[in-house]
Amino acid sequence: SGMVNGTVSGEYAAFASYGNPPNVISSETPFDLVGMYLTSAFTVGMNVSIYSGSQSISVPVSFHTPTYVELNWLDVTSVVFSATGSDWCYPTSYSCQQTLVMDSLVIDHRSVPEPGTLALFGIGLLGMASARRRRQPS
Repeated sequence: SGMVNGTVSGEYAAFASYGNPPNVISSETPFDLVGMYLTSAFTVGMNVSIYSGSQSISVPVSFHTPTYVELNWLDVTSVVFSATGSDWCYPTSYSCQQTLVMDSLVIDHRSVPEPGTLALFGIGLLGMASARRRRQPS
């Protein structure tokens, strides 16, 4: 099944399953969503829709092998993952729900300069400009 075939990192895979509501990743601080591996745990012909603001993509995934989805979305604060699929399930599955396996999610957290750092930088620039004025002959 995709529960076994879909893991890339081994122990760090996330599973969203059994008809639960769409999964959401959110943060008050903007981040860049680089990419992730997606696999269907049981359903053949599953599609995963990924939304963030005006950006969206729909990706077909399988339970045979993980699919790497490269997004490179910048300044994201919220991402929604929603899975839909066919009625055919992996033969040993007791349920035909769209179970999504997500692994190796890559997020680049942007660091924002502290206000004190920006103020100190500005004071330094003013000091350099003042020193330059004093050196120039009138």
